[in-house]
Amino acid sequence: QQLARLNECNDEGSFVSFSLDGRHVVASNWGGAVWAWSTDDWSAEQVIAIAGQCSEGMFLPDGELLLGFTTPNKDQLDRFLAIYDWPPGEEEVRRISVAIDPDHLAFHPRSGRIAVAHYKWLYLHDLVTGDQLHCLECSDVKPLAWPPHEERLAVIDDDALLIYDSETWQVRHRLDVKYGSALAYSPDGTKLAIGSWKKGELWEVDQLPDA
Repeated sequence: QQLARLNECNDEGSFVSFSLDGRHVVASNWGGAVWAWSTDDWSAEQVIAIAGQCSEGMFLPDGELLLGFTTPNKDQLDRFLAIYDWPPGEEEVRRISVAIDPDHLAFHPRSGRIAVAHYKWLYLHDLVTGDQLHCLECSDVKPLAWPPHEERLAVIDDDALLIYDSETWQVRHRLDVKYGSALAYSPDGTKLAIGSWKKGELWEVDQLPDA
C-alpha cells in the first residue's frame, strides 16, 4: 500500500532516509535542497537550502544529519561535509572541508572516522577534528560500506569489490563484481550484501576470496 507521494524535491534525489526517531523521511536533491516529511501526516518542510549540489547524506548514530555538498565560490568549487542537529537549526553544527566531491560516504562509529570517495580518490577524515587521515588512489570508486565494529571498509572500485583493512590499508579480500552499485553490511558485520548488474549477492565476509 502506497502511503504517500513525496513530490516536493523537484529535482533528482541524491539520498533518502528515515530520521533515527522514525518521525521524518528526509531527502536531498542535486539542487542543494533538503526536505523533511512528517510520518504523522506527510506534511513537507524544506529544512536546508544551499546554493550548490547535495550529493550524499546520512544520519549519524547520535541523530545528527551529515550531508555532502559541492558549491560554487567565485571561480572555484567548495567541497565540504556539513553536520546539522536534527531537526536542523539555521546553522550547521560544524563543517569539514574535503578535497573531492563527496559522492560516496561511509561512517565508522567506533573510531569516529568518515570515508569520502569520488571517482579515483578515497579520503579518510576524523569527523570531530576534520583532520585528513589518509588518501588512497583507486580506479573508479562507487559505493562504500563500513561495519560498525570491524576495520573492514568495503569498496566497489571499477569492477571489483575490495575489502580494506582500514588500519593498514592492505586489501584483505577481492571479488570480481560487474557494475557494482550498492553495498550493505549486516548489523554484526559478518555478512555483506552486494548489488550489481542484474543480480544481488550475499556473502559471509570471511568467506570472500583472499586478495
